[in-house]
Amino acid sequence: MIGANSQAFAWLKARISNLLNRKRGLSVAGMDRVFSVQHLSVLDLLDPAEINQGRQHLAARR
Repeated sequence: MIGANSQAFAWLKARISNLLNRKRGLSVAGMDRVFSVQHLSVLDLLDPAEINQGRQHLAARR
């Protein structure tokens, strides 16, 4: 069983390395899974000041 865990870890490490080095991409479905597991939203990636600035910009256009 330890061998299987080692292989799985090696695969995961290689996959993460490829993502970080932009050798491979992450599909939208894959990104959704990551966000779901981490309990995140796209809005969590933005600075609150940027969100407020966008709201003000939209309000000014109305």
